[in-house]
Amino acid sequence: MPVTTIEDVADRAGVSPATVDRVIHGRGKPRNGTIARVKEAIEALGYRPNLAASTLARGKIRRLGLVIPDWDVEFLKGLADQAADLDEELELAGASVHMLKCDETDPAAFAENFEAFAEELDGCAVLAPNDPAVVEAIARLEANGVRIATIVTEIPTSARTLFVGPNNRDLGATAACLLAPTLERVDGPVAVLKPAALQEDHEARYVGFCTALRGIGIDPSRIKTFVGRNQDSEDDIAAHAIKELGPHALTGAYMTGGGLGAQMAALTASQAGKPVTVATDLTSLSRKLLLSQDLNFVVASDVKDMVNTAFVSLLRTLNEPLWKPKAGFQQVQVFTRFNLPQQP
Repeated sequence: MPVTTIEDVADRAGVSPATVDRVIHGRGKPRNGTIARVKEAIEALGYRPNLAASTLARGKIRRLGLVIPDWDVEFLKGLADQAADLDEELELAGASVHMLKCDETDPAAFAENFEAFAEELDGCAVLAPNDPAVVEAIARLEANGVRIATIVTEIPTSARTLFVGPNNRDLGATAACLLAPTLERVDGPVAVLKPAALQEDHEARYVGFCTALRGIGIDPSRIKTFVGRNQDSEDDIAAHAIKELGPHALTGAYMTGGGLGAQMAALTASQAGKPVTVATDLTSLSRKLLLSQDLNFVVASDVKDMVNTAFVSLLRTLNEPLWKPKAGFQQVQVFTRFNLPQQP
């Protein structure tokens, strides 16, 4: 398939290649009609400017950042590792990658540290609490030309340029659908292990899970919720659940995420029966639990795609003022021991 060139766009729009270049990169003062024709031609032809060539012509390296909570959780480590893996690829496209971990237990302090870090950048991806202080920080950064992508947690009231991540309610609803056949057939409670995180993603998954079970006809009183810290080593949430539920009651269990995999394993191991279990995020531990059949399902989103999409979209937004990211969510993935992807 032939590659679309800037000359193709110019021919379709009825302007010169130089005019197309000015429109794409926001230079000069093209007429509104010219901008509209160039934009239509770009969309019709699927034209993508060469980011590396644009950077060479501009003579500037774009500084991109990633800000995540400072937890010892494998999912967050996966985000950081993926950003590091993209460093060489982004360098070829004219960008450098910088990273910051922030304590999220104080949202105001998180917002302050995030803003101080991001204001030195051109664009930044952030997993942050949905807090007014964070919303205000994003608004100031965007007003000053720093493009922000929220990841995992949407923060829909913020002025961010784009969101990259799953529909968290759909993640919870998917978990509910996976448990439903057993819950409809066998009486007994379903346990939900939920970290006491400030991000809205866990709460959205919980709401999606409970709403879907109610829609299926499961009595909400069967849902038993246990909230704990984010690190397995710091909070034995399983002990609380075992004490309340006893060894014979549990029909199913759902973990919304946050590094509670070992707690889920301890809870299910305490049961005389074999409850159906669903966890969130595909990590080395959840993979191990799937293979040992101590876990039945994992619902997840693609971490690699999330980080890559966030950075590439930020870079494209910075280099192509006309381009607007398309709204949408990442696809929800369901894993069992039979369809695990190969480890890199």
